[in-house]
Amino acid sequence: MVSYLGLGNRVTSANEIDPNAIWNTTFPLQSGLALERVKDNQLLSQILSLLKDGNTDVQSQAAAVFIQLSKQGKFKEAIAKILPEVLELLKDQKWSVQMHTASTMVELSKQREFGDEIPKHLPQLLKLLRDERWSVRFHAASVFEALLKQDERNVAIAEALPRFLKLLQDGDKNVQFQAASAFCELLKQEEFNDAVLEAVPQFLALLENEDERVRSQTASGLIQLSKQEIYLNTIPSDLLRFRQVLKDESWSVRSYVTLAFVELSKQERFHNAISEDLPQLLELLQDVNEKVRSQAISVLVQLSKQERFQASIFSALPQFRGLLEDASWTVRSYAAAAFVELSRQERFQKAIFDALPQLLKLLQDENENVRSQAVSALVQLSNEEIFQDTFFLKALPQFLKLLKDKSWTVRSQAVSAFVELLQQERFQKAIFDALPQLLELLHDQDTLQEQGSIHEDDGKQKFIPPSSKALESYQPDALHSIADLAVMYQTLGKLDAAERLGEEILSLRRKVYGNRNPDTLHSMANLAVTYQALGKLDAAENLGEEILALRTEVFGNHNPDTLRSMANLAVTYQKLGKLDVAEKLGEQVLTLRKQVLGNNHPDTLHSMADLAVTCLALEKLDSAQKLAEEVLGLCKEELGPHHPDTLRSMTNLAAVYHALEKLDAARNLEEEALVLRKKVLGEHHPDTLHSMANLAATYHALGKLDAAEKLGEEVLALHKNVLGGDHPDTLHFMANLAATYQALNRLDAHEKLAKEALPLCRKVLGDHHSDTLNLMVNLADTYRALGKLEAAEKLAEEALPLCKEVFGSQYADTLHLMVNLAMTYQDLGKLDAAEKLGEEVLPLCSIVLGDHHPDTLSSMVNLALTYHAQEKLDAAGKVEEQMLALCKRVLGNHHFYTLRTMVNLAATYQEMGNLHAAEALREEVVGLYKKVLGNHHPDTIHSMVKLAAIYKKLGKMDAVERMDREIVELHRSVFGDNHPDTLHSMANLVSTYQALEKWDEAEKLGEEVFRLSRNGFGDDHPETLHFMVSLGRLYQSLGKLDAAEKLYKESIPLYSNMLGDQHPTTLQLRAHLATIYQAQEKFEMAEKLGEELFALTKNVLRDSHPQTLHSMVNLAAIYQASGKLDAAEKLGEEALDKCKQVLGNNHPQTLRSMANLAATYHALEKLDAAEQLEAELLKLKTE
Repeated sequence: MVSYLGLGNRVTSANEIDPNAIWNTTFPLQSGLALERVKDNQLLSQILSLLKDGNTDVQSQAAAVFIQLSKQGKFKEAIAKILPEVLELLKDQKWSVQMHTASTMVELSKQREFGDEIPKHLPQLLKLLRDERWSVRFHAASVFEALLKQDERNVAIAEALPRFLKLLQDGDKNVQFQAASAFCELLKQEEFNDAVLEAVPQFLALLENEDERVRSQTASGLIQLSKQEIYLNTIPSDLLRFRQVLKDESWSVRSYVTLAFVELSKQERFHNAISEDLPQLLELLQDVNEKVRSQAISVLVQLSKQERFQASIFSALPQFRGLLEDASWTVRSYAAAAFVELSRQERFQKAIFDALPQLLKLLQDENENVRSQAVSALVQLSNEEIFQDTFFLKALPQFLKLLKDKSWTVRSQAVSAFVELLQQERFQKAIFDALPQLLELLHDQDTLQEQGSIHEDDGKQKFIPPSSKALESYQPDALHSIADLAVMYQTLGKLDAAERLGEEILSLRRKVYGNRNPDTLHSMANLAVTYQALGKLDAAENLGEEILALRTEVFGNHNPDTLRSMANLAVTYQKLGKLDVAEKLGEQVLTLRKQVLGNNHPDTLHSMADLAVTCLALEKLDSAQKLAEEVLGLCKEELGPHHPDTLRSMTNLAAVYHALEKLDAARNLEEEALVLRKKVLGEHHPDTLHSMANLAATYHALGKLDAAEKLGEEVLALHKNVLGGDHPDTLHFMANLAATYQALNRLDAHEKLAKEALPLCRKVLGDHHSDTLNLMVNLADTYRALGKLEAAEKLAEEALPLCKEVFGSQYADTLHLMVNLAMTYQDLGKLDAAEKLGEEVLPLCSIVLGDHHPDTLSSMVNLALTYHAQEKLDAAGKVEEQMLALCKRVLGNHHFYTLRTMVNLAATYQEMGNLHAAEALREEVVGLYKKVLGNHHPDTIHSMVKLAAIYKKLGKMDAVERMDREIVELHRSVFGDNHPDTLHSMANLVSTYQALEKWDEAEKLGEEVFRLSRNGFGDDHPETLHFMVSLGRLYQSLGKLDAAEKLYKESIPLYSNMLGDQHPTTLQLRAHLATIYQAQEKFEMAEKLGEELFALTKNVLRDSHPQTLHSMVNLAAIYQASGKLDAAEKLGEEALDKCKQVLGNNHPQTLRSMANLAATYHALEKLDAAEQLEAELLKLKTE
């Protein structure tokens, strides 16, 4: 045993000291050692003399003390002075002096202060490599290896390299061992490649050395040798020597050579040899040494990645399965990991599937490390579809049991596994259902690791660190894993579960660590974010304010975590609509971050970005634009154009441009951001999906609805795949796409998507979330547009109180909903409800939105329509007059809405009978349309048609003719002769000619209309048939009965084919034909057709139908004309009674039947009855 005495004493030893033992012995400085006695730097000279002492114990102690003194600052100057003299001892003849001086030299070379002196003596040191004494050569080789790691010594090393390489063939096994170790280090030095290359054969020869240490050291070098291309040619391609070493009696040799095979397998030139050696490699799976077995598993897994070796390894899978039950827990753990690697190759999956029961059994292994590895392995296997069913049915229930495992490590690993498994949708429900067990785990005493806390000491806060015992036993904290799980719940949109778990974690951390512990504050911050995502903004605000107060108290205002709390709270204020407070706090955060972190720090840039968003919400658009542009410029400069924060700042600036209605600028920026995010983050990254969604919204705002639809559908599909169908972001984009469908008037698609999204939003986000309410409002609109009025009413009535509660009665969306609900009431005929809601919403729209807002104008239009439906024409006219004055003042005379209002008001005047006011307004509209849109615009022509109708009612037929002629010419120039609108305008002019008794013009134009329609559309086209019948009536009026008869006969079969024999139009045409027969005195034909028509109408339309009554009156007239007066009288009296009963006394059909019956009475010479009926008829006509 070495004795430690003062520097002035000497110890002699009766036994010679082994140099190896001295070299490898550590000499600690004990209490009371000579170091404490050195009070004067002159005593260093004593150490120098002791290095020359004849006793090796003294020399060793002196070297150790000298090295320790060199590390003390107060001795460095004195040591530097005597260092040259110390290093001169390398020339001493005593091997022990040289050896200890060399060891001192190596240690001093590591200290910068002595770097200039030591290189001067390297040549002398390296000469010792050829010393005749093996112990000196051994230590010189050790020094050589140590110096190889110091690049600045390489010049001297290069000179000594030839001498060193000869040591590989040294006669002493100790020297060969050290030379092999140093050679392994040389393999890493590129500058020595040429010299080392020549020595590789001598190095490989050491694999056959009789000393186990030499062979093991050489085998370790094979790994480095196999990794470098320059040395591969020195390795025989048959690997014969390697194959022999695989059977070496030393397990470490076998292990190292096995690892070398992994590297060599990457080179095709060795594949044939490795294939021959595979049986021996496989035999290592049964090696007696557990480390060799473990290493063999890793090697064969690596080889399995190359197709050439897969067949052999596949045949060895039964051996792999056996290793799952190996006696060594290390081997079992390696085997479990191997199955995960092999499972990634389809060829092995079936065999691994068969081994799943054994893998599952490892979850119950006695060794906690094996259980933990089995958890990791099975989680990895769960990513492969072939294993998922078995995993779901068998492994997952056992995972739940592991939450109560006796090992804290396994419990923590199980929780971490749940975090991984939550990323696969099929496992989410089971893990969500495990929430009670996770909450129970939070109260596990082993989970409550002692992590330190803050205590009060004399009025000052003091952090008390965890005890050393707690630190020694510390492993990954299950509490942290469960906290991560809560964050994952939030990410997956399972906000209720995230809230419950977050509240439990926070409660526990408050109890165990106190409010001021960093982990407690972190839990508070996460829970506040969850509250915010749930829309529980009041709770988020309260918790955020508490966090800020605590972090300010514990860490101060300038701490980054404090500043982060301030920033988060500012965002919460913004979401609450407390924009002034949010702005003030945001400005404070920005100022502090600039002071603490600098203007260009990422957190500072985040604060600028948040403040820009607040300014945007405050409609301080110039400030928002200035901030957002500054953030983008700084991000590009500091972080580069591809950094995520740069890309985020681009999207924020695009949002500002959007608000400023700089839509082209917004689109350009969003398109650029999308391309970059796809490139940098990938197509499935949430930020990429946000960019796609924002761009789709901009396309929508630009009116590029097809592009918005295409991109929106892509966004939604990606969100469903990446985040799941019920993630809040997915639901938000479903709502956006539904809105695009609605804008495209694809109402069926909108209804389908909105009905899918609405129940999910209600479940995940709640009824009060903005996305939920927007879906309800828009779906109610679509129901109304589709005519599903009851559904529209029900949904709108459900949404309205929610909108009032969440947004308030004066919020734009609330008012929009009220306007649309009033319209729905009107459509349903609930006019009182429509009137009440319309009168409520109109003044609100005027106050909140302004008189010129579309919803304000719509509410006025709707209220006027409601008044119309209630026949409150004065009230309707008053609203429309108010609206017209407003439109003229705000929008001007030429605005579309102004012109539309004038048209509506003119219609109201017309309905009120105020034809002159209607005429004046219609004339003004025509003039404005001609000026704004031009004579040929469809709206201009339509307004002229309406004006012509007013002229007609006023009896201004010359004006009607003039207007109709102009309309015909305009239609011809715009659409051509064969267009339906042209033909209809020509038909209107025919009617005007008839009214003016311009029969020749009427006949000529009517025949032209019929000819053009027949040529353009064909005989059986509805328009052609309509004009054919109209011409027939004209011929009938002109007395051209044969021509009329011909047209009626031609039209009847065509109408029968198109509409059916019993259609009212077909029946009416046959009635006209019967009238023609009567006029032609073809009484039999007229009577036959009349009776047939009467029977048909009576059976098809019933007795009281106006068409049936018309047939009765006509048949009675035919009977009278043909001389069947009794039949005429009977049927005429019946017809008159029914006409009075059904149509009323003043109806034209009733009056006609009275006239016909009076004529019949005259023919029958029933003059009193005829006179009485004629008097009644006269009275009715004069009333």
